[in-house]
Amino acid sequence: MLGPTVLLLGGGYVLSRLANELEQGSFVITSRDLTKIEDWRKKHYFAELCDTAIPDQISTIFEKHTAIDTVIDSIPPFSGEKDKTLGGVENTCLSVNKSKAKRFFYLSTTGVFGISDGSWVDESTCCNPVSKKAVARLDSENYYRNHLDSSIALTTFRLPAIYGPNRGLGIAIRSGRFLIPPVERFSNRIHVADLVEILSASIRSSHLLPPILCVSDDLPAPYDQVIEHYCNTFSFPKPEIASETQWLSERMDHFRANAKVSNSLVKKTLGIELKYPSFKHGAGTEFSN
Repeated sequence: MLGPTVLLLGGGYVLSRLANELEQGSFVITSRDLTKIEDWRKKHYFAELCDTAIPDQISTIFEKHTAIDTVIDSIPPFSGEKDKTLGGVENTCLSVNKSKAKRFFYLSTTGVFGISDGSWVDESTCCNPVSKKAVARLDSENYYRNHLDSSIALTTFRLPAIYGPNRGLGIAIRSGRFLIPPVERFSNRIHVADLVEILSASIRSSHLLPPILCVSDDLPAPYDQVIEHYCNTFSFPKPEIASETQWLSERMDHFRANAKVSNSLVKKTLGIELKYPSFKHGAGTEFSN
């Protein structure tokens, strides 16, 4: 091997787990957290300190690891004004365009759709995001789509809520922090193990992937059904319904969208079956390490 061929930008909940599944020496993983970098290097990972707000830090990675041909960007947009929000995206795009990268995978959100009537959405659905975070994600998607070099194959993965060990709806219900939306809302989710397999399969694929892939499990469901299952299965007290004030607060922004996400294309494209095809299969995995 000439060196690592995959760059994992942002070693958070998802990409740190993806790193554990990839062949050692085949990837570079980044973080702004020096402690994480040191821990990864003890595992003999190629790990680099990187803040996308600093252009030279990204460029240096490509100069050091010249065989990188696939980039996965999991870094959320910066908060604040639009110019600042896109700062990291602009720096990343500029550095990738100067590199030898041939594929770029951007991890976005199904929140960009903004559908509120509970209908099905897929890769062809028009976007009309309603929350600030979703607007920033769509701005980032569009920037990459418009500014990445045409020789680089861009695939945007639109992700729902991600759950797994120490993370997810079950944790929020158990802690008493979860508030039930006062109007019916559909929940969509993907288990982190299934998302890791989707990304691994995408890296392995020798075919040109579609420009957009929607990710979710097989069973979008009203929150009431999901909450009832957790409360009955684990004897949790039923959460309170959000008051009008709470419902209108920014805390509840992620409930503004209301859609059922189709995963047909991603499953067909990658030929995968999910380990956790519904919330019933994955419920309880949040409580394990």
